[in-house]
Amino acid sequence: MPVKRKAARPAAGKATRELRWIEWIRSLERESSPSAVPIGIGDDAAAWRVPRGEVAVLTVDTQVEGVHFRRDWLSLRQIGARAVEASTSDVAAMAARPAGLLVSLTLPRETTDGQLRELYAGIHAASKRCSAPILGGNLSSGPFSITITSLGSGKPNELVERRGARPRDSIWVTGEPGLARLGLLAHLQGLPGKLRKLDAGERRALRAALKAFAEPRARLELALAVAGRLRPRAMIDLSDGLAADLQHVLSESSRARGTPLGAELDEGALVRGAAVRSLANRLGVSAIASVLQG
Repeated sequence: MPVKRKAARPAAGKATRELRWIEWIRSLERESSPSAVPIGIGDDAAAWRVPRGEVAVLTVDTQVEGVHFRRDWLSLRQIGARAVEASTSDVAAMAARPAGLLVSLTLPRETTDGQLRELYAGIHAASKRCSAPILGGNLSSGPFSITITSLGSGKPNELVERRGARPRDSIWVTGEPGLARLGLLAHLQGLPGKLRKLDAGERRALRAALKAFAEPRARLELALAVAGRLRPRAMIDLSDGLAADLQHVLSESSRARGTPLGAELDEGALVRGAAVRSLANRLGVSAIASVLQG
């Protein structure tokens, strides 16, 4: 599938620049297409082989400047990698394996070659980490945004939906919910520029929160392990925050069962990390609220 170019009557120089970018992307990705991808970048559409006995799993996620990221907080490499991790995380939440990506970039007209290469370096590195080669995409001019379509596959009887929760099920989370939220709040309060005013413990907590915000990781292998060993009835990616995503599970499961479901959470079990407590206190916010929102 080609990395297509769309622009309203671009100047000749700009058209040449975008064609150069496309050729550079093609050369970077040409060597990474596996045998399961008989047609990748370079044709009108991509094709990939779904393993025998499995079904395709598809999801799309868009990151928009000023809504999902800010360039004064994140490097272009981080922005690119972050977009890939967010999209493939949705595949993981279904207990499926990523198989490939379609990448659509909308870039401001003043974007330089160096900026494009830095952004795409993050996308490429994350795609390799997730074992999801880039199969094609689109390149156009406009306000900065990244749209990632993730392709994956899994056995139909092993996929885990969000609608399977039942009364008396236990609720489990992985990682440290709230840490990325505190990273966002730290940026909003300008805390990264005040490191010298923090004690050693607060500095460690801040660095952990900023990393969680800037460099999230899709829990691909963990999701498959949880699904295979624990057989959960429902799973979901927590990109919208614990409270919001738990509500999605409850709503979909209630609809599927025809009866309303609620949930009880153990505050002591949720706020366990010293980093969350320490940084929440420094920022003057509630630790439990940060966990529920982030």
